[in-house]
Amino acid sequence: MIGDWLTNDIAKAVDGAAEGDNVAFTCVTTDSRADCSGALFVALKGDRFDGHEYVDAAVSQGAVAILAQRKVAVDVAQIIVPDSLIGLGRLGALNRKRFNGPVAAVTGSAGKTTVKELLASILSQRGEVCKTQGNFNNHIGAPLSLLQLTDAHKSAVFELGASAVGEIAYTVALARPQVAILNNAAAVHVEGFGDLASIVKAKGEIVCGLPEDGVAVLNKDDANFSAWVEMAGARKVISFGMDESAMVRAQDVSLELNGSTFRLCAPEGDIDATLPLPGAHNVRNALAAAAAALALGWTLSEVRDGLASAAPVKGRMNKLLGINGSVILDDTYNASPTSVKAAIDVLARYPGRRIVALGHMAELGSAAEEAHREVAQYARDSGVEMLLGIGRWAAEYREGFGDASPVVTTHDDIAAWLRERLDPNTTVLVKGSRSAAMENVVKQIVEK
Repeated sequence: MIGDWLTNDIAKAVDGAAEGDNVAFTCVTTDSRADCSGALFVALKGDRFDGHEYVDAAVSQGAVAILAQRKVAVDVAQIIVPDSLIGLGRLGALNRKRFNGPVAAVTGSAGKTTVKELLASILSQRGEVCKTQGNFNNHIGAPLSLLQLTDAHKSAVFELGASAVGEIAYTVALARPQVAILNNAAAVHVEGFGDLASIVKAKGEIVCGLPEDGVAVLNKDDANFSAWVEMAGARKVISFGMDESAMVRAQDVSLELNGSTFRLCAPEGDIDATLPLPGAHNVRNALAAAAAALALGWTLSEVRDGLASAAPVKGRMNKLLGINGSVILDDTYNASPTSVKAAIDVLARYPGRRIVALGHMAELGSAAEEAHREVAQYARDSGVEMLLGIGRWAAEYREGFGDASPVVTTHDDIAAWLRERLDPNTTVLVKGSRSAAMENVVKQIVEK
């Protein structure tokens, strides 16, 4: 693992050329603004940025070596490679190869971060877990996540995202999981894929990247289940979902405002489970995590304990105390039509007046206009009394919801409108894509 790596040895492993002293480094980073003490700084180069311009800053922050596409005038060891991004990937793959514990990977159009966190909570019943942090799930973030693996970890779970066909095929080859979860596929991030069929294929790459003795954990409730089973070939498949034929399923589900209880049914047996996350969609996420943990050899009791102790993920359906005794549901981390509808389903269970504040849903391509109208209609039909929409598709939100939707244009407008009306009888759901930054609304309407 990292810690006993020397630049000369690593240069050979990544097909690079070593320059300068043969030095040890203790971590790898691509961020020159962070503490780089003892680090190998990887100078990535893209269309709109060039990490080579920040080598001096990284060295001043403590970097002891660099991996770059050209030699740089700094007095530290250097590894020169044709492509620093490929070099980073090879570093991540090398660190993963040295790890002998069980590894799982998860992808999907919605819920993959929650599934990852739930699975990590279950796996932690047997010791420290390495897991993807934040949104480090793409072709850059995945290698950096793999580089976090140490001898202290007993298991690992990595989230793999994609913005184009082929990206997951690349990252799953680096991660080499024994178990892969494919949570779902929906028409999100359409701009990078073109159509839903391409999204289905791209998500399925995680299954194709499994070893022959790997296990594919697939959503029986998803319309694309059969296609993914076919992609799995001779590999073992474990199905999960609410469908009665799913191998891992939930019965006697009781949905409450702060979570749910259900009977977890699996080939290994049945057990009562408690989940401190609200919503039917999170029950399904829990089933995905449970199926993967069982495939890795964890017990039903460990699954039960891990689900019960799972912590809410920031910005994902966090229940907060709003001003004047109101309730604020902070679901601002991201948004797609599927996840917005799931969040509205949770809101609909609250008594009293229900309000939705929505930012735009990004990367929907030609489907964007209709998707925003449809979500607004869903909110209205679910008993939401008011919808406040901002962003590029605000007019479509208003059109879909109807006359009760006031015109607002900024975060401050929404917050000001709400502050005049919040009371103990009101619950507000705040949600939007990451680029909508709807947390700026939440900050203004929660009790300080």
